[in-house]
Amino acid sequence: LINSYTLQPWHLYVINALNGLMNTVQQPAGEVAATQLIPKEYYQKTSGLRSFSQSLNSLLTPVIATMLFTFGGISAVITTDLITFALAFSVLLLLIPIPEPQKSSEKNESLLSSARSGLHWLKGCSVVLKLIFFLAGINLIASAYNAALPAMVLPKASGGETVLGTVNFFAVAAALVGSFIASLSPAPKNRVKAICLALFFSMSTENFLLAFSNSPVIWCIGAVCGWLFIPAMGPNLFVLLRTNIPSDMQGRV
Repeated sequence: LINSYTLQPWHLYVINALNGLMNTVQQPAGEVAATQLIPKEYYQKTSGLRSFSQSLNSLLTPVIATMLFTFGGISAVITTDLITFALAFSVLLLLIPIPEPQKSSEKNESLLSSARSGLHWLKGCSVVLKLIFFLAGINLIASAYNAALPAMVLPKASGGETVLGTVNFFAVAAALVGSFIASLSPAPKNRVKAICLALFFSMSTENFLLAFSNSPVIWCIGAVCGWLFIPAMGPNLFVLLRTNIPSDMQGRV
């Protein structure tokens, strides 16, 4: 498709749909594996470093991909992607033994029974249930914002692809700095309050600064305000979920 120049937008929709479907399986399994591998006293620091790694990846990937595309075309990009995936997969498969979580019951449950038991557990833990609904609402709004950002910046007289790239760069750089700070920060007295304050500052600055200004400088300031404290939310959520949810229930919840 790529070499014959017949790649269509609907192909990308299918690929992203499959990617999202697989992530719904991979992510819960990965989160439970992290609980099994990480000592409790390192939950916050490890989550901060994971966020730092993801931000660094977002910062470097476009640079490396552009370089590969310039010298080797799209085939070089895809080949490199497959090779790095194979290396990471091999390390996980052969070199990292992941212990199974201790089960509260030896009985094998069906998929639907497991889902029901997860929902039943959630009903008895109001803190986790409220956090899930709260963050679901936040993510819904944030997803709409992320989808609208390019359409808002590109057509403006002061916008364009370079400006959009610059705004995204400042967002990722702020997340990178915030992740480093989060990994070194002491544990807050109230983790739920820390999560809410981080989100309140982010949502009440970036969205308004970008929506009601035509200045690329203000957009970059908004991107920094919006992403600097988001990594502080991740480690606190990471610790809250792992300390409140039994290990054999985490994948279901």
